[in-house]
Amino acid sequence: MPGIDVVGEADGGYAGIRMALQLRPDIVVMDVDMPDLDGVEATKWILARAPGIKVLAFSAGSNPDIVREMFSAGASGYLVKGGDSDQLVEAIHSIMAGRPYLSGKILLGHHKASDHDETSGRGGLRDARARKPVRCVLVDDSFVVRERIVDLLSSLEGIELAGQAADLATGTLLVRECQPDVLILDVDLVGQSGLDLLETAKVLNPAILVIMLTNHDHPLVKQRCADLGADFFFHKSTEFEKVLEVCREFIETRAAGIGSSPVPGSGYFNSGAPGAKEAP
Repeated sequence: MPGIDVVGEADGGYAGIRMALQLRPDIVVMDVDMPDLDGVEATKWILARAPGIKVLAFSAGSNPDIVREMFSAGASGYLVKGGDSDQLVEAIHSIMAGRPYLSGKILLGHHKASDHDETSGRGGLRDARARKPVRCVLVDDSFVVRERIVDLLSSLEGIELAGQAADLATGTLLVRECQPDVLILDVDLVGQSGLDLLETAKVLNPAILVIMLTNHDHPLVKQRCADLGADFFFHKSTEFEKVLEVCREFIETRAAGIGSSPVPGSGYFNSGAPGAKEAP
């Protein structure tokens, strides 16, 4: 195909990692199921060391859980094998243009229980919501930061990491597809602004809890985040642990059936934003 140059081929995850780091291609077309190291782990390894590389998952399977794992690992697209070559070229061009790609054969929707499934009445519905895990999406361009947050969240029961992304486009796709309860978001993404995703997330779901975690703590940035509907604003170097506290209280509050706010009756942000109240 014109404009595409295949610079290398590999038959396994480890070989793919070595080749990608040596040749530094623009994009890696990555199988998911491989004999030595699967595509999820291979993608994590490559993007941790060469975040500028794009990854297109290309697999015979279309299990929604696997699709989410690939996007969580940092893939920018997922294409199911079996289509014509034009689909592969379309996926590659889409990703290289900064647009995430998801094969039309994949359905990421979740089964939604009816009002009468295992419950009855308002109390039963409240109990059902309490049992449902809190879904969280993490968007930060630092692999180290994402790994640290994942480690923090793993200590909590009742929370599910629905996906993580390093860029605006993939983060937006995850928010749209996964419909998270919590969004942990950096202000500065590579060449992009997390404020665009903050605005989109609040339009899609005004009740979503948004935690801004950043090194960019200028008062005007804080105020802009507040204006767009962010709930908390924490500095990475000094307030990292507060993300865990907010998520824990969110889980406990929802389990108690009080509502969706992590701090009932509170405004937004920690101290430092005009008129804001203290975070827990």
